Amino acid sequence: AIENGTTAKVKLKDMINAIKKIRNTGTDNVKIEAKKDMLVMSNYGDNRIKASYKVKADVKGKDATIYRVEYIASVLKDIKEKEIEIQYKTNRPIKITAKTDTLKMKAYVAPYIP
Repeated sequence: AIENGTTAKVKLKDMINAIKKIRNTGTDNVKIEAKKDMLVMSNYGDNRIKASYKVKADVKGKDATIYRVEYIASVLKDIKEKEIEIQYKTNRPIKITAKTDTLKMKAYVAPYIP
């Protein structure tokens, strides 16, 4: 478990769309930041194009951490549920959880450390 961090429930399609938009800026990294009722996802690095996308979410916490966009995208593409839960803490791995009535899938992605 990721203790004392941020927990957010978010629609999978909204998260996938934001990740795709971030990838389209040519960045390798995505910054995920918790705000009131949303996650703010932005590109991180030496990009000339600055991009930031707001994703509605049920959020508890206020952490911000940077992850490799390709690793987050590869986890999300295999999920079929409509909603996911993410848990993360500043400079700690992100845990992505999807549940059905009979199955619970968890995946962890390490943070980007420059």
